[in-house]
Amino acid sequence: MLGSQPPGAGGSPIAPWLGPWAAGVAIVGAIALAGYLGDLHGEHVGHSVSVLSGVVDAGAAEAGVEARGWVYGVPPDVPWYSPDGTEHYGSRPSCLRSLGTARIQFGAVSYNTNGALNGTVVWVRC
Repeated sequence: MLGSQPPGAGGSPIAPWLGPWAAGVAIVGAIALAGYLGDLHGEHVGHSVSVLSGVVDAGAAEAGVEARGWVYGVPPDVPWYSPDGTEHYGSRPSCLRSLGTARIQFGAVSYNTNGALNGTVVWVRC
């Protein structure tokens, strides 16, 4: 008969030495262990982007923007939008080219690294 097993060949096709229940428990355990180890490593994927506004303090090599009591680091080559809505990649945002402060809108992602809450800017609108 098509799809049938020979006599005495019961058990799980994944782990024939285990019964179907034990194989299911092993799979669930492996998934739980992978999740736990990922949490220990401190990387969480799939966070949403928060749209915020704040005052950015631009230095020669780095910039930080304060919003909601947090200071977010702004990478020098963050994707950015000029006032007319044009997207720019691979260059420093125009509103951060001179040293000093400016008000910007930005997208930020918060994440947990080894128990410390961090945030990074993923785009800037000048």
